[in-house]
Amino acid sequence: MIRSSQKHPGSLALAVERPLSAALGADSQTAFEMPGGSPILTLFPLQIGSGSVDFRAAIETVRSRYPKALKKLAELP
Repeated sequence: MIRSSQKHPGSLALAVERPLSAALGADSQTAFEMPGGSPILTLFPLQIGSGSVDFRAAIETVRSRYPKALKKLAELP
């Protein structure tokens, strides 16, 4: 999934799709961990919500909604 950052006062913001945030149990108050030391941005919610079944359903929803973007991501070196 390719996302663009959005201007937010004093910083930038990334939007997380609703099915993924719901599967992770994330809302506007959820804190995320962002490990450093890499040019790749990885986010980990500090409180994991539902289970793997809900997460798989969310991934399928995102796959059906963004098939072209996910295919392009898979082709990146």
